[in-house]
Amino acid sequence: MYHTLRVFVREWAAIAAASLLSGCADTPLKPITTYEGHCKAVLSPPDPNALFSRERHFAPDSIRDSFVKWYDSLVTQDAAENYLAASASDTVVRELHRLRMVGVWRDGTALHFANTLLHGPDEGYPVTMTFDGLVQGFRERTDLRVQDTLASFQRCLFSAMNAYFTELTVEGLGTADTVTIPLAYYMKSHEKYNDSAANWKQ
Repeated sequence: MYHTLRVFVREWAAIAAASLLSGCADTPLKPITTYEGHCKAVLSPPDPNALFSRERHFAPDSIRDSFVKWYDSLVTQDAAENYLAASASDTVVRELHRLRMVGVWRDGTALHFANTLLHGPDEGYPVTMTFDGLVQGFRERTDLRVQDTLASFQRCLFSAMNAYFTELTVEGLGTADTVTIPLAYYMKSHEKYNDSAANWKQ
């Protein structure tokens, strides 16, 4: 898991560095249509609040789709490598993904996360590899009060959850084990402005 995260941290660090080199205060705000675009806006100075400007046109559903596709791939690969010593293309992993026992998906603005391969609390594994530990980690990192303290990779990830989703449901093996965490959905008020590429001012 940590190897996979390090790879993505390096990638987003490169994005942030590119943004620093190319950013210009009088450059028109470009439309945001992908999770990558969201990250660039979140990490790019000089105005970290530029993402929330009404002059910024964005496509929330496209961003949600882009985010889910990226996060689903990361979670599935991580589960395959760390719990099954396999790859995401392995037959067993693909079946688990098809059954939504592993992976990420959305139902409108409701985000779902599943990894039924997590260990039990008494199996001697790190708490981060248990269901309770995973839920606690999500609760802590989706708290808006800690966003500015997160590393770039985590800030992108959890700011996107809070920006475009109403809730995160962490799926357990049964309904009794399923936990739903409310999210801020702080871009809701902006969605009325423009969600159509045909109307964007390029």
